[in-house]
Amino acid sequence: MKNKNQFSMFGYIFWIHIILDLILYCSWFLFSWWLILIGAIILQIQYIVFNGCVLTKAQFGKEKNDLTCIGFYLDKIGFKFKPKNVKIVVRYISPIVVLIIAILWQVIFHHKPFLF
Repeated sequence: MKNKNQFSMFGYIFWIHIILDLILYCSWFLFSWWLILIGAIILQIQYIVFNGCVLTKAQFGKEKNDLTCIGFYLDKIGFKFKPKNVKIVVRYISPIVVLIIAILWQVIFHHKPFLF
């Protein structure tokens, strides 16, 4: 029988989160840059309205405001980063970097997105 901690680490929310993260980090070649911009704005609205990521809160609990899914699993495999630094990278730097890559790839280098 699995204990609650093991389930919360690799349950269905984990897999949804991982799949969404992979889609988001690969979005620069999947979706048009303007869809990525809209998605980044919606993501920031989610962080403001819910004071964090709803999937992270569902997986780890509402009281862990500095915890990110990526930070948690990086810590589990041995990479020790300050949660606050990971939170800044995940919330602010990553969306901007993905958007910049998308604009470069699609507008400057004239590659069409794979899906939309």
